[in-house]
Amino acid sequence: MTLAEPSAAGREIVALHVFFDGWLSGRLEAGEAVFAELRAALSPDFTLVGPTGKRLDQAAVLGWLANAHGSRGPDFRIWIENVGLLLRRGSVHLASYDECQHVAGVDTRRRVTGVFEEKDDARNGLVWLAVHETWVEAV
Repeated sequence: MTLAEPSAAGREIVALHVFFDGWLSGRLEAGEAVFAELRAALSPDFTLVGPTGKRLDQAAVLGWLANAHGSRGPDFRIWIENVGLLLRRGSVHLASYDECQHVAGVDTRRRVTGVFEEKDDARNGLVWLAVHETWVEAV
């Protein structure tokens, strides 16, 4: 059962994907100050399992994104749907959401589970610990 949003996790999910939308489309200005916000959002121990099953650590994710500014073109869009807080236990939050993308005229959807940890000086009070993505057939 998912709990109603907004939660800190829901706000953080949306904030990160607003960054991705601007960064990957090139609508957001490139620069270290802008990119530092992303770096601060991901725990040093962060891992991402993409929909193909490949696991990336924080350094690999940041490296790819640093070189991907504007790579999806100006028509790229990314948005979030169906955000839900699945569990909050102590300082750990588990949330799910659908990540929708429009790339080169094609829409895709991923079902995502994210794990967060509370951190006082983090945006929305949370840092990302882990993400696991799974492809969802077009609906």
